[in-house]
Amino acid sequence: VAFLKDHPAIKEVLYTGKGGMISFKVADESKIPSIINQLQIFTFAESLGGVESLITYPSTQTHLDIPAEVRQSYGLTDDLLRVSIGIEDVTDLIADLKQALEV
Repeated sequence: VAFLKDHPAIKEVLYTGKGGMISFKVADESKIPSIINQLQIFTFAESLGGVESLITYPSTQTHLDIPAEVRQSYGLTDDLLRVSIGIEDVTDLIADLKQALEV
């Protein structure tokens, strides 16, 4: 969370302070496909919650069938990514996010 909050490619981090679910908004949503494709440890998945770290893009996956204006009304915007942190070493996860966000 601290890494994401300080990264210039991230405009907002949404985290309750508990658990391993983190949502964040990227500054340039057009880079989301590149970010996802660059990740080497995080797995792009439809559903979150396993022992491995996962990332999802709700606007094109879990919430695609909901009209955009409805999604946006409750904060699910096209710049939002969600991650589920698994059991991997935190330094490896940060390194993976860092290299992916450098696109």
